[in-house]
Amino acid sequence: MSADDLRLAIISGDAKAIAKAQGVGNKSAERIILELKDKIALKLSYEENTDFVLAGDLSENSAAKNEAIEALVSLGYTPTEAVKAIKQLEITQDMDSGLILKQALKVISNI
Repeated sequence: MSADDLRLAIISGDAKAIAKAQGVGNKSAERIILELKDKIALKLSYEENTDFVLAGDLSENSAAKNEAIEALVSLGYTPTEAVKAIKQLEITQDMDSGLILKQALKVISNI
């Protein structure tokens, strides 16, 4: 797991992804999340000059992105997988959560 993936897993509360590390169980992963979540400011670059911050995204369609992430998680994907898929999209201001979700599912299916 890369450092960015670990930060993403901590911010999104994905204990399963952290628990995949050797010697880290579910309880340890949950404690890591609890201890570090407030201390990590995760910025995921989704465009050259724009930063998408998982908590506190100030772009106009941040609500649509968050809805798409929640929908992917409800479909059984981990929060880490969901955010990675959204991060790979070229999101415009006129896109709604349904269109973002549809494109994210295409990205995930190609992995």
